[in-house]
Amino acid sequence: MRLSTIYLLLALTGLGVPFYYFSPFIVEHGIDVELIYAELLATHSALFVTLDLLISAVVVLIYILVDAGKNGVRRYWIAFWGTILLGVSFGLPLYLYFKEKQKQRVPGPHWIQ
Repeated sequence: MRLSTIYLLLALTGLGVPFYYFSPFIVEHGIDVELIYAELLATHSALFVTLDLLISAVVVLIYILVDAGKNGVRRYWIAFWGTILLGVSFGLPLYLYFKEKQKQRVPGPHWIQ
């Protein structure tokens, strides 16, 4: 199995699994931003996870912008906005998928492959 396929499967998993567990909240409360915010900060453990993901998201966004500029990765903006709107578990593997596809389109010298 190609690495690009693995990254794409991870992006789809990173999209599907979190939203599978978030969807009951949406069904019960709708998009209640105040309640979501309150629950993200409700306990020390929830705050730990929230801040960890927030910092990770900032790192991923910077990485996407810098790396895409260096390597000419097309469609990087989809992964950038996917990270902001849907999460790190979707955006990072999606960007790595785009980067891997870019490598497949532009092969390097034969001794690197």
